[in-house]
Amino acid sequence: MYAVAPAKRQTFDFEVEGKEYHVPYMKHMPLQKMLDYNKKLKKINKAKQNDAYIEFIASIFTEHAPGSIEGLTVEQFTELMKAYIAEGNATAGE
Repeated sequence: MYAVAPAKRQTFDFEVEGKEYHVPYMKHMPLQKMLDYNKKLKKINKAKQNDAYIEFIASIFTEHAPGSIEGLTVEQFTELMKAYIAEGNATAGE
């Protein structure tokens, strides 16, 4: 019998103005949240999918690190988002 392993709780850790925050990687998000996002994405035309992706990532930060992105500029959030995606895609030993 296959036993489902307990969920991992790895986080992307970052700091804004001296305050530390922790956000789970997308691969550790609940399956239903990812399925809902994918459904929403299929209903959006290709030109607006990038905006939907940015909104989705912003919602992760808002939910798990309240207040962390409120005062950021577009440039600051873009860099934070790039770091989050890059680190979340890395595997152990990389």
